Amino acid sequence: MMRRPVSLSAPVAVRGRRHASTGGTIEVGPGRELGLGYDDAGVLEMAARDGQAGFNTMRWGSGNRALHGLLAVLITAVTHAAAIRVRLEEMLIGLAEAYIHERERFRTYLGEACDALAQVELAAARREKLTKKLADHGLAEPTSRWPVMAFRALFIVGDLTMTSVAMAVLNVPDRPFVSWLPFSELHVAAVPIVVGMFGAADKIGQSVKAHGYEPQQRPVLKIVAGTSLAGGLCLALSIAAVRSAYLASNGIPTLFGTFVGIQLGLFLTAVAVSTHFAHPYGAEWSQMERQERRAGQMYGQARWRAGQQASEVNALVPRFVGSVTAARAAVEAVSSDVVRQGHLYVRDLQHGQPEPTEEELYAGELPEPRWPKSVQELLDYPTVPQGISSLAAPWLVSVDDLDRAWDPLRRRCLSAMFDDRGEGDGPEPTPLHPVADGTDTSPEPGAA
Repeated sequence: MMRRPVSLSAPVAVRGRRHASTGGTIEVGPGRELGLGYDDAGVLEMAARDGQAGFNTMRWGSGNRALHGLLAVLITAVTHAAAIRVRLEEMLIGLAEAYIHERERFRTYLGEACDALAQVELAAARREKLTKKLADHGLAEPTSRWPVMAFRALFIVGDLTMTSVAMAVLNVPDRPFVSWLPFSELHVAAVPIVVGMFGAADKIGQSVKAHGYEPQQRPVLKIVAGTSLAGGLCLALSIAAVRSAYLASNGIPTLFGTFVGIQLGLFLTAVAVSTHFAHPYGAEWSQMERQERRAGQMYGQARWRAGQQASEVNALVPRFVGSVTAARAAVEAVSSDVVRQGHLYVRDLQHGQPEPTEEELYAGELPEPRWPKSVQELLDYPTVPQGISSLAAPWLVSVDDLDRAWDPLRRRCLSAMFDDRGEGDGPEPTPLHPVADGTDTSPEPGAA
């Protein structure tokens, strides 16, 4: 006979005297075993012994004609089915714990994605507000500043070539600043002076261009322009003085006036170029675009994490449903096999009678097993009480709500960009963040 050992441990409170221990564990070790079924040889042997005992004769009495051997065979279906349900619960507990853990991670990632989406929406609102401000002033969208930066870089490199050598008059050594870089300490000393002068010229140009469009900022713009002008002139005159001192130390005519003219000319030319190409809202526009790009990147990463985690959560649902379905099939198989053994028992009982009889040895159908509630619930699957039964499958999760919020926002951002550039409605791009596989929001029938 197939048997399964019983092993159970449960924490309990130990009642007794006050000085006794307040906690303990009741342990039931391997001992008595559950009888899960008979093999066919055992069933036939039992039926043969019952038939040889003259079961159908009157010596047993009319009230004692109960086929207890047959009932012993049939009842094993109930025991075996209940053991299957116990084993199923052990499996489902592990799956439920894993599901709860993965679902909490999904909710965390989904919250991060929603926060990132809010930042994208905030960036879109900034773009619309700034675009409206440009339209009110009749201004176009700021263009790329690379031509200005390239022009300024030529000025810096040319001026740095003359200035770096002259820095030797300040007793700056002409040795590599770092062994693996082709720059000496003279270059490092000259860079902040030259770059500072042209940086001041750029700030003057931006302040002059913004002065006519921001009345509330005019006091600040005047201060910025004034300090930049003073700083730029000081640096320009200082560079001229350093070059003249360097030439004087080498016995060469100083040419101070020439150097002053060159530096002032470079400085004023840089101011003119910066003023011509500067945009009144260029700095604000550049900041807005940086925030927009960062918000889009953060949302893309958060959306990807949420989609991946949704796949992890949803992968547990088929395992849960498959475990319950397999357990139900196992109970059905056990029930069918036990019925087969019951018929074997009756057949062998009939053929094993010691004397002929005209009376029916066993009339009617075999007794139907009375399933426990837990087994009957398993047989009724998937029709189980939602939110009550441990067999109810967990819900699938998805990021569909997030994608539904993202799609109109993406269209809104693209429309604003195309309108700003005068391109009209461009072709619809492919979705930037498609839904991850396995994140369908519709739950399975009977899922909870």
